[in-house]
Amino acid sequence: MDTRHAADPPGGQLVNAAAEPRGLIAMRAALWAGCVLYALLFVYHGVRVAAYPYDLDNSEGFLLYQSMRLAHGEFLYPTLGGDPPWLVDNYPPLYPLAGALGVKLFGPSLQWLRFISLASTIGAAALLGVWAYLKTRVRSAGWMAALVYLSFYHVYNWGALARVDALGGLFAIAALVWFEWRGGWKMAALFCLLALFTKQSLIAAPAAIALSLFFQNRRKAASFIASLMVSGAMLLGLMLLASSGRAWIHLVSYNVNAFYWLDVWLNFRHWFMFYTVWGAAPLALLIVFGRADVSFWFTLFAIGEALLCGKIGSAPNYFLSLAASASLGTGLLYGWLARGGDSNRTGMVLFVVAGLLQLAATIHWPHTPLDFAATPGRSDAQAGRLAVEYLKQVEGPVYAELAGLGVAAGHPPVMMSFICTQLAHEGIWNPEPMLERIRERRFAAIALQFNLASPEWDRRRFLESAIAAMRENYSLARQVGPWFIYRPRAAESAQG
Repeated sequence: MDTRHAADPPGGQLVNAAAEPRGLIAMRAALWAGCVLYALLFVYHGVRVAAYPYDLDNSEGFLLYQSMRLAHGEFLYPTLGGDPPWLVDNYPPLYPLAGALGVKLFGPSLQWLRFISLASTIGAAALLGVWAYLKTRVRSAGWMAALVYLSFYHVYNWGALARVDALGGLFAIAALVWFEWRGGWKMAALFCLLALFTKQSLIAAPAAIALSLFFQNRRKAASFIASLMVSGAMLLGLMLLASSGRAWIHLVSYNVNAFYWLDVWLNFRHWFMFYTVWGAAPLALLIVFGRADVSFWFTLFAIGEALLCGKIGSAPNYFLSLAASASLGTGLLYGWLARGGDSNRTGMVLFVVAGLLQLAATIHWPHTPLDFAATPGRSDAQAGRLAVEYLKQVEGPVYAELAGLGVAAGHPPVMMSFICTQLAHEGIWNPEPMLERIRERRFAAIALQFNLASPEWDRRRFLESAIAAMRENYSLARQVGPWFIYRPRAAESAQG
């Protein structure tokens, strides 16, 4: 006799479907359908993002340029001085190294880097499903954890961008799942090392494994920590040697920027307002599972990672570990209710109703005002193509706010606007050589995503002195979609 729920994925349920009220079966089916739909929406959005050849985020083009430099035999972490380019390589080299392979195989483009991120996000969801199954032995719990992860705004917004977070998150979750599955620390340490050398702030997984081991076997915990520290120090030493010591400055010193607790409040307020159901799952982990459980410690440190969102310029990526923990917790709760059968009938009804309300509260659809994040369309691709064609005709250096546009047109990046602006505010970098080049109209073109004539512009990314110099010495030559392309005033007549 088949004892699975009719509305659950195969292999996962322990309760007789015939014993359930039809209303609950219908609601459960609606919940699964909604979760599958949101996962498919993420995949659609992610594929469109990955296939789009132009910038969607301010750091993507610079990561692509890092991959290009590595592919051409250069290393990262250049001197940030008086001469261009003014670049900060603020992440470890693993992700751009993966990107360099794409540059070698297919030439420089953002698509390869984005497909790495998209595949990493889907892989992380699958691993979360495996993790939930390992802890519950209920397959539908695994499906629930995987699908819920892909439904999060933070994952939808960030999971396919050419940024380091998705690949680093995949390595971190792989470490946790391996530790849960095999209990061995050596392979887990390798995955943690890969995560940290993709993004240096991914501390939740290694910290969780270390503390879990500490309460199980202190000798193994010491071996895990020592192994991670020694191997990490050796790799960092090689990076310092290859960069003449500049890697530490780029990875640490240049990343210590202003911190605002108001941003922490606003981000967590958004989290609990829009994810009142799925977002409470980490708290369930804290209550239900003991302190020696690795998922408990991962949840605590994932909250710690999310607190870093107060750093100026932060984005939804700081909540990816917490989204993973929340998804795992949701899957575990579902598995626990499913295993309880009739005794947990009321709990299952509450879970399903709450899940449907959660899906309704975070409804989203690509190419509409309800989209979680802009899904590129044909008009976006056409605008980017026209802007690139225009810049290809420009002779001389081009200062593009988003570096990918300039790279596509054959112009290497000049400056990382956001980081250099922050370093100028902190007195670490002298912007005068850059300002002098603007005043002397030495850039053949400046490509921005805002109108210089507008009083509204991002003061985190541009100095007031830079905006004033651009307004005085450059005029709008072409607007293509979101791009405003400026040419030196002395060249206006020549451009017709």
